[in-house]
Amino acid sequence: MNPLHEIRILYVGAHPDDIELGAAGSIIKDNTHSSVVKQYVATFSKCGENSGLGFTAEELVSDMKNSMKVVGIPWENVTMFDLPNTRLPEYEYEIRRSLERLRDMYQPNVVYFPSEHDLHQDHISIAYACMRAFRGEEELRCYEIDSTTNRFNPNLYINIREQMDNKVEALMCYSTQLAPRNYYEGYWRAKALLRGQKVGLQYAEAYEILRRLE
Repeated sequence: MNPLHEIRILYVGAHPDDIELGAAGSIIKDNTHSSVVKQYVATFSKCGENSGLGFTAEELVSDMKNSMKVVGIPWENVTMFDLPNTRLPEYEYEIRRSLERLRDMYQPNVVYFPSEHDLHQDHISIAYACMRAFRGEEELRCYEIDSTTNRFNPNLYINIREQMDNKVEALMCYSTQLAPRNYYEGYWRAKALLRGQKVGLQYAEAYEILRRLE
């Protein structure tokens, strides 16, 4: 990518907080160090009243709004769909068509989405839909979601030493998620520390690049 040209990045997640778990540090870093980056976010389930998770869709949307403020993405750049949690495989066509519309609207240079090796059916559905919708010149990067990614072979590491505290701050905005196991600061720092140690950094986020054009 030519750094002199505008870079348009689309982050895609199944649920609110997926993107921040996998890529918040990179989002913040791009916002801090580049004046030519435009960033957009799309999620497909609000995990609402029928999910049995003990919170409402409105509460989760509020959490995400607060998190987006921390990472620096304007709320008008966020698209939230409201498909049923855990049932995204049933909406394969709708998800792909929605992604194609976002592709045509934003014309992203880079697209981030969950790994196809994720264990969660919603995350896998988003991964496959993205691979089908973005088949042009877009660079495709898969992120890992800590508790559900089964097999992950990163080939890109981004230094987030300066962004780690803000990543934690963004994730702590999800008050609806703080009770589940593995959703706490120590775990996030440990994962970033592990990825960083692989390449001689303090903290890093890791990605699988599926396609890159130069």
